[in-house]
Amino acid sequence: MISTITDAQESAVTWFEKGMQTKALSERIKCFEQAIAADSNLIEAHYQLGKTYLLANRIEPAQIIIKRALMKFQNELTDEMMTRFVLELTTVYRKQKQYATAKKYLNQVQKITQDTVMLGLIYYELGSICIFLTEFNEAIQHLETGLKLLPQMQDKFRKAIALARSEGKIEVWYRQANQFFENEQWHDALSMFEKVADIAPDYKDTQQKLSFIRQKLTTALKDNDLDAIYASGITQLLKKDFKNAAISFQRIVDIDPQFKDALKKLEIAQSNIAPVDSTAQHLDQLYEKGLQLMAQKDWVGAILQFEIILGLDPHYLDVSMLKLLSEKELQKTDETVVEATPPPNSVSPNDLIADVVADSQSFFDYYYQTGLQKLREKQWREAVAAFEIAHSYCPSADSLYEKLTYARRHLIDAAPVRYDESQFTVVQGHRWNPYLIILIIILFVVALIIIYHLRKR
Repeated sequence: MISTITDAQESAVTWFEKGMQTKALSERIKCFEQAIAADSNLIEAHYQLGKTYLLANRIEPAQIIIKRALMKFQNELTDEMMTRFVLELTTVYRKQKQYATAKKYLNQVQKITQDTVMLGLIYYELGSICIFLTEFNEAIQHLETGLKLLPQMQDKFRKAIALARSEGKIEVWYRQANQFFENEQWHDALSMFEKVADIAPDYKDTQQKLSFIRQKLTTALKDNDLDAIYASGITQLLKKDFKNAAISFQRIVDIDPQFKDALKKLEIAQSNIAPVDSTAQHLDQLYEKGLQLMAQKDWVGAILQFEIILGLDPHYLDVSMLKLLSEKELQKTDETVVEATPPPNSVSPNDLIADVVADSQSFFDYYYQTGLQKLREKQWREAVAAFEIAHSYCPSADSLYEKLTYARRHLIDAAPVRYDESQFTVVQGHRWNPYLIILIIILFVVALIIIYHLRKR
């Protein structure tokens, strides 16, 4: 209890005790101001006045009172009282968003504090300020140290630790997004900023960056004919110009990652231009991809994947068996398709003409099945020729395109390649023009009709 030696000191104590019992902040302030006016050496009155100013959100008066008291009583304050004043001053700097200054004062007072409770509170304040400074690892260290000192406040500390970890993750994503943004990798930047926005929609300038990127991508979409770029990429793939194919498909993916199967085509192109990694890890990845394709019943894709593995390591696990199994499953799948009967020789000329002109589906079926048969017999040139004729009847058949690509690949691998130096294009033997074959068939049918009518005469 404060001793009452003089009337002024007694009056100061009376005003101080009245202020401590008063709930209204404005009245408390008046009481503590009266106490200090009666006895300016009443340290506790200075502390309570500064604290009450803070509670009333009167930041500047609080700062003046606390700083003045620290200077006036610097040689009289105990370590405990010094710590209490500094904690209140730290609150002032936090409200003024001067986090670095607040951290500096806390680090100073932390060195002189002996009281466990006060030290725990200091670590809590340090951790909270480090979160504002985006120093998340340091924040977690301070908070975990404080939790050990004040286990009775574990809920408060654990919430702050969880916040630091969450904010730290968001900050990492934000920095990655900014890196993509600076490099004008708009699609990657968009994806990362959206990740930030999902958790913290108002984090820094995330929304402004998202708006800017979306406008950029919309403009880019208008300035690019994706269909033309896609067609160019397909042509480059067929010519095995994988580097330029990868560039074409990357342009598409940057603008619209869902456009057709551009992402899949990009992966194919990149896998062919990337240096071959024959390490065990890469083989494991290829093996897993092959198993996934088998699970999806993509037998052609699985066969191609297993062939890559066998090229790197002919004895890798059970790849040879899996490739054989995939080939058998592909054959079963093909056999489930109803075998179409080729046009019989005994059919009348008029029926033949009707078939050629009106019923192109039967010709598609015939040449498609012929292609499948040649594919099973590994007669690659004949398979390609049959599939190309079938393609002329039905260009939109997806399964046909996959099998045509598969046959072409084997034909390229098997056939001797010669280069036309003047045009820098690869020529792979003779290939029948499907339209020429159709023309020959029509001429043949017309000849049959003429002969038929001549004999009737």
